Amino acid sequence: MIVIERNGRTVVIAGWRAWVIGAVAVVVMTAVLALLAFLVLGIAVSMVAFLLIVMPAVAIVALVAWLFQPRRM
Repeated sequence: MIVIERNGRTVVIAGWRAWVIGAVAVVVMTAVLALLAFLVLGIAVSMVAFLLIVMPAVAIVALVAWLFQPRRM
């Protein structure tokens, strides 16, 4: 049973309509949570890929630049 009160009027939804509204709410919330989970996983995979690929490349470029740097005396 779903009870909604608007502007002082009470609307009661019962029976199969309440079941349908409840089922739709569960499906919508499951889809939203799945979307958020995939978004968070995508961000995590992107960050790991950045750390595993780009950071060593930056370190190698820094080492090569350090090797070719003119010596100070």
